[in-house]
Amino acid sequence: MLSEEQVLEFWDKKKVYKKVKNSLKNKKQFTFLDGPPYANGKIHLGHAWNRTFKDIVLRYKRMNGFNVNDR
Repeated sequence: MLSEEQVLEFWDKKKVYKKVKNSLKNKKQFTFLDGPPYANGKIHLGHAWNRTFKDIVLRYKRMNGFNVNDR
């Protein structure tokens, strides 16, 4: 079984993220603009849920062929 570090090293060496981004550059655009984190008080579990949900949406869109512009 590979460790996370080994997987990340493989992705970096093979430029996987860059290749995926390049393969989707002419596909339908999906833009997601996110505001500043924790702007309204102390951090709580809702912030973690919110970030996780946003990450799921972006990954879903990218895996379904969208050119995702996340900021």
